[in-house]
Amino acid sequence: MTYQVALTIMLSAMISKPGMTMFLSVILGIAFPIVGIWLALTSKAWIAWLKYITPYYYLERDDWTCLVIVLIAGLMLVIANAVFGRREC
Repeated sequence: MTYQVALTIMLSAMISKPGMTMFLSVILGIAFPIVGIWLALTSKAWIAWLKYITPYYYLERDDWTCLVIVLIAGLMLVIANAVFGRREC
């Protein structure tokens, strides 16, 4: 949940039209879990690198790498704050 909420906040800060943000959030909310799980389970080299930016790769492991999800979400929130701060000035 943390990852999706941070992604939505980042999209909201980057896209100025609220209707487009809501539409994109709904589409990503449906498609992102499907694509993320597929990326976590794929072994194709040309697309396998994308699994490191999705939370599902870290959730399927049985170690402390699930904390990487919090770091990625924090990074998205920092980006959203920077974009929002730049737009307000």
